[in-house]
Amino acid sequence: GNYDNMVNPYHLGSRIANLEQVLGSFGPDWFLPIKPMWPKGDGISFPRWDEPLGPDDRPIADEEVLQADQLWRVRYRVRSVQHSPGSDEFDPLKSLAQWFAGVPDDDPAHVSVNLGCG
Repeated sequence: GNYDNMVNPYHLGSRIANLEQVLGSFGPDWFLPIKPMWPKGDGISFPRWDEPLGPDDRPIADEEVLQADQLWRVRYRVRSVQHSPGSDEFDPLKSLAQWFAGVPDDDPAHVSVNLGCG
């Protein structure tokens, strides 16, 4: 396998359990090119073997119902970005838009530039 230095974190103990994460619960839809009748996940993020699952095979995370993006952040341990109010951070898109419009960076009269079509 691809995990030489550790146990594969996504191997759920059997081939059937692994296939169910992609194809949904076993049924006739496994043999047809259709959307799973009983999906077990979203097809993007997959549970790890050490992740606690509820009776519906969905992850339990502090007993709150997770949305797809929250679930992805929990599974892949994505750090949240802290934005401090009042800080002037460099915005490359804004700088580029101002450059195209010919507005100097220090012009306080210019608030925004619309590069949209229409």
